[in-house]
Amino acid sequence: MALHGKDHLEFRVIANTTADGTTSCGNGGCPTVYEVDDDTFVVQGYEANEMFESGFVPAGENVVRIPKGLIRQLLASQSI
Repeated sequence: MALHGKDHLEFRVIANTTADGTTSCGNGGCPTVYEVDDDTFVVQGYEANEMFESGFVPAGENVVRIPKGLIRQLLASQSI
């Protein structure tokens, strides 16, 4: 696993793609699914809270948009 986080958590990229969902990227600027060593996943995407009515997304949570290609890549990798 690659160390990317605070508090000594280790993150491993298991899927990432460009905004159009067609190709992988490796510079950290694309939607990504990370596996974390505490048996969780972290998803990096485009902020999308503004798509919902006020109060729909609970305090302390955020909604992100990701390309369908990211989910296809994740399923194809059989990482989960």
